[in-house]
Amino acid sequence: MACDFRKSSLIVGMIVDTPAKKLLFSTIRIEGTNKDGDGSIGTGFMLEHEIPGYGKEIFLVTNKHVVEGMEKAKLHFTRRIGDQPAIGNTFAFSCDAGFGTTFHGHPDSKVDIAVLPVSYLFKVAKKRADRDAFLMELSTKIIPSEEEVQKLDTISPVLFVGYPNGLYDAKHMIPIIRRGTTATPVELDYNGQPVFLIDASVFPGSSGSPVFSYTETWLGGMRDLRLLGIISSVYTQTETGELSVMPAPTQKIIQVKIQQMLDLGVVVKAHLIVEAILDCWKHTSGELRRFNHGS
Repeated sequence: MACDFRKSSLIVGMIVDTPAKKLLFSTIRIEGTNKDGDGSIGTGFMLEHEIPGYGKEIFLVTNKHVVEGMEKAKLHFTRRIGDQPAIGNTFAFSCDAGFGTTFHGHPDSKVDIAVLPVSYLFKVAKKRADRDAFLMELSTKIIPSEEEVQKLDTISPVLFVGYPNGLYDAKHMIPIIRRGTTATPVELDYNGQPVFLIDASVFPGSSGSPVFSYTETWLGGMRDLRLLGIISSVYTQTETGELSVMPAPTQKIIQVKIQQMLDLGVVVKAHLIVEAILDCWKHTSGELRRFNHGS
């Protein structure tokens, strides 16, 4: 996979000093094109995992269906200045050479999770024209244990971050944060699958968005952030209307199908992200050791 780096102009912005503000830098926008040149936008996020005997590796996490068939992609990041983001000052990894095929999918074909080790990208970026990305530090350590999941009530508040319908703040280059609640218990596998539902306005483009549980503080802030999973899909209802020309007995009936969102998102559980990471490590550990520790 070949990547180069692009930069945009600086916009002075706010001081990022709360967990909620840091969430604006928890995801990246994945702009991709397939072999036919058709474009798509999805969400991804960086997740760090500690590997015994190796150290920390950063993985780009998204859905299989987001990167499937993706030939070229741009991954957009906000530049870091000191300990703050230069809001509006971004650079992009422009990737080609079959970008989608570089991801490692969860070994279960039904689990819509794909990961890509990317620590080397950040090492290369820092060496080229001061491209240091500002990212909220997320690691697999914030994935709740089975015991912690069991303590979650059936209706728990959640946040998710991404690019619904491709929307984002184009001036400041930041995503959109949305809130909702769990619609089915996280501890149960909905319909026997390792997913749960959230009651929230989920749209295409939100695929790949991380879903967090949190606790509100008495000042309206947030704490105890936990990664519950990743949005995979959304329930829709199709209504069919008929436009007909009467009274011809052999008229053609033109059907108009209208899709309505049911505001129910399907979230793949977070422990499956770890499974995908560990399976990816099994297949790529030799190459990563040589590249990251040998360079």
